[in-house]
Amino acid sequence: MIFRTATVLAAGGMLMASAPVNPAQAANQKLDTLMQDYWEYTLRTSPESATAVGDPRYNDRLSDNSLGAIEKDIAAQRGFLAQAKAFKEADLDADHQLDRELFMWQIKTGLDGVGFKSWEMPLNQMGGLHVDFPALFSLQPFNTEKDFQDYIARLKAFPKAMDDTIANMRAGIRDGITPPRLIVEDVIAQAKAMASGDMARAPFLAPLDKLPEGLSDDRKAALKTEVASAIEKDVTPAYGRLLAFLEKDYLPKAKPEPGTWALPDGAARYAYAVKTQ
Repeated sequence: MIFRTATVLAAGGMLMASAPVNPAQAANQKLDTLMQDYWEYTLRTSPESATAVGDPRYNDRLSDNSLGAIEKDIAAQRGFLAQAKAFKEADLDADHQLDRELFMWQIKTGLDGVGFKSWEMPLNQMGGLHVDFPALFSLQPFNTEKDFQDYIARLKAFPKAMDDTIANMRAGIRDGITPPRLIVEDVIAQAKAMASGDMARAPFLAPLDKLPEGLSDDRKAALKTEVASAIEKDVTPAYGRLLAFLEKDYLPKAKPEPGTWALPDGAARYAYAVKTQ
């Protein structure tokens, strides 16, 4: 979502770092519960992050990148921040005071950037759904039939994720939030490589080399057919839609020169980037 990856790791780190609490310390326990709730919320709404930290519960899902989901996430982040602010510092021990400050800082830092609408400029040559999706499966396990069922579900979820991403980029065109032309040209080259041909299918067929030995030949054949069908009907056409959008609609609206100052509120964007990176 809007600032998921940094926060999920930080929140997990705080939970692991917190010292055991005395049962009598009600405020400390409530803060631990709040941070645990946030951690679970983060894993649930950012399935890719869950996969990255080894939690398999959401390996059949992708993040919802639709504007409606983004708005719900912003509201949820504000809710968690309000709950954290409600604690009285004097009611917490020193460790939990620090936990609370770090927790609030992480969420507030993300919320401070909401006005820049980073979701409207989600792709560049270094990252974004178009390159992160195939890379995700280097982190996903392929040890059981369930793992492959999860994989197929993610392949089938890709078209919606891509269509939502394109919709966000169209909003970026409307708001004047687009990257420099040279970056868009690089993204076009990446999308073109994934839109057709054997090279486009190769990274998604690779997990089939890891089919569990305990499966029957018929089941292995069925899984191979399902994976190939999802690639052909879902993944490749989604990349094709991205490529067509980039070439026809996005490239003409790209910024002619690089530089954050070319974007709306460029100076403030630059200051925020310096603060957060």
